[in-house]
Amino acid sequence: KGIEVLFEAIPKMKNRNFKVILAGKLYDYSIEQIEQMITNIKNNIIFKPGFLSNEEFLDLIDIADYIILPYRNIFDGASGPLTEAVWARKPIIASNGKALGEIAKNNKIGYIFESENSDDLAQIMDYAIENKFKWNNTAEEFRKRISITNFIKSYNDIYE
Repeated sequence: KGIEVLFEAIPKMKNRNFKVILAGKLYDYSIEQIEQMITNIKNNIIFKPGFLSNEEFLDLIDIADYIILPYRNIFDGASGPLTEAVWARKPIIASNGKALGEIAKNNKIGYIFESENSDDLAQIMDYAIENKFKWNNTAEEFRKRISITNFIKSYNDIYE
């Protein structure tokens, strides 16, 4: 969905004091392909391929400073990781493409970069490291709107 953009951005960053956790089931690439792509940036990557239990997934969300969503322009929607990030009050670094960019911008839930632009992603990641995002009232209101209670209520309203 855009992991290559992230891999291209990392060597362009000025700040080298960070780790990116790449974890979960692989869909678009094999383990060998990912390992080949990260050869030159291994010092900054923790690679944990394979199925993650709910507990493992939530633990990784918990230790993260940011959730990076480098989706390409072809992706048009919200994402599970976005929802999990917001629920855990973790800011995102997201591409500005279509719905994802609008959600991030309108709800002030993190930093946005130009989709498919590794130079811009590198700059935003450097900025994010130096300027810790502060959770805000707009982000918190969005978090409340996506709660399970509100989700169920909105479906009930539709069917009534």
